[in-house]
Amino acid sequence: MSDSEINEVVARKLGWEEQIYMQGWHEIPPDYCHKIELAWEIVTHMESLGFEFRLRVRQKAVIAEFAKTIYGETPEDEIVKNWLVRGAAEYPEAPRAICLAFLKMPN
Repeated sequence: MSDSEINEVVARKLGWEEQIYMQGWHEIPPDYCHKIELAWEIVTHMESLGFEFRLRVRQKAVIAEFAKTIYGETPEDEIVKNWLVRGAAEYPEAPRAICLAFLKMPN
């Protein structure tokens, strides 16, 4: 999927249909794939829905994850915390990794 296609799908998933961004004669969505401040709008949106976000840096890639924390109890009445990942992606740049993780989230 190209960057422009990812940007369009992300924008639509964020409810962007009514807003129009103009650049010359072309209508284009924001560049979520390359600008961290725009990709962070995705993180803020997902946090408003109760998801947690984690960004892990590896040697040649970044892993973005959206998850829910699930608490449970063991038979010994110990509290257990589990990280239930709902969308995750790995890519060399953080903005695109965030976009790809967001697109893997169930609707």
